[in-house]
Amino acid sequence: MFFTLTLKANISRGGQLKGVLAKLIRVLVDSRTMEKKKMAMTSEARISAKIVAFIPLGFCGLLSVISPDKLDFILYDPDGRGILYYVVGSELLGLAVIWLLMKGVR
Repeated sequence: MFFTLTLKANISRGGQLKGVLAKLIRVLVDSRTMEKKKMAMTSEARISAKIVAFIPLGFCGLLSVISPDKLDFILYDPDGRGILYYVVGSELLGLAVIWLLMKGVR
């Protein structure tokens, strides 16, 4: 749509298509470059988010193999539930901070 409007405006005013096309190509290349830059700048945060999300799952899997009674305590005992809620809250807070860091990159 932008391309069509640009061409129509240029033709109606008698301009050269070469300049318009060169500017349009530059805009597209710059847009693609900025997208790649953004992906590079957020790659560390994206990996951090994956690691932060995996740690509790990995720990629960390891705990179920090493000491199933302690995992049962965390999951089913009222005192263990406090620990579980703390871990879930900390996870959500950590993921929210990482999300804000990624959102701040423009």
